[in-house]
Amino acid sequence: MPRLIKESARAWIDKMPGAGGPLIATVDVEVPSGGWTGSLQKAQPQGFNPNVLLLNVVLVKPSGEAASVMSTLKLRFEERPAALPYTQVQFNLDGDSVTADVEGPQ
Repeated sequence: MPRLIKESARAWIDKMPGAGGPLIATVDVEVPSGGWTGSLQKAQPQGFNPNVLLLNVVLVKPSGEAASVMSTLKLRFEERPAALPYTQVQFNLDGDSVTADVEGPQ
C-alpha cells in the first residue's frame, strides 16, 4: 500500500532573480515495488481556505512485472507564478494527508 513520507513534505516560493516567484511543492511517496509513476495534481474543487493549496497524489501501478522491493517516488509540483498567496500546501493520498508551510515570500 503506498504511503506518504510525511517528513519529506516541503513547499516554497522560489526567490531566485528572474524565477517569477513560482510555488514549488515536493513530497516523497513509498510504494510497494519498482515501476510506479506518479504526479501531484491540484484538487478540484480546492478547499474553503484559498491560501491552502490542496494537491492530490496520483499514482500509476506498473503495467508489467516489477521487483517486490519498497521504492520511493519523489513527486514535484510547480505553479509559475503562484496563483495565490499560499501559506500552506496539503498533500493528499487515499485518505491520508500531510501539510507543509510555504517558505519564502508571501
